Amino acid sequence: MKNSAHKYIIILLFICLTLFTTGCSSSAASEPPQPSETPFKYVDNEALNDFIIKYNKVSESAFSDVRAGRSYNCYAFSYGYYIELRDLNNSFEALINQTNDTAESGVSGMKTVVYDVIRVLDDTISFDDYNQLFDKVIEGYASENEIGNLNITFYPDTDHSRGHFTVARNK
Repeated sequence: MKNSAHKYIIILLFICLTLFTTGCSSSAASEPPQPSETPFKYVDNEALNDFIIKYNKVSESAFSDVRAGRSYNCYAFSYGYYIELRDLNNSFEALINQTNDTAESGVSGMKTVVYDVIRVLDDTISFDDYNQLFDKVIEGYASENEIGNLNITFYPDTDHSRGHFTVARNK
């Protein structure tokens, strides 16, 4: 029994010594990790991919479950809302839709996600200007609006469709 215990202690000491010397090697300690040269590629379309990367940097709810559609569109979720991004010939559009999870909040719950989309497409628009426009839209005073170089269209809830927004920028 003593022989067996001595063997285990020797093996354990050998393992500890090996781990210690490997973990402290000069090459591992002196080389910091290199940042990736190329940004992450979500979809093949460069404009859509750039939008997703910028959105994820400014939003508190980065896109999740990003899925490529055709060559000009993709789909993702943010803040629980379903978003379709479209890179069309002369414009770029984001369609922001309610989901079963966000239906209770309705279109008024979309305020943050719509503003995050706007910030990526036109970073000159202040939150105060956007806030005034959003309140006017929700109160039913306007469905098609321009702010900065963007067109924002609001589609209210109906018996046949949940409300949604389209934010478009002409190229």
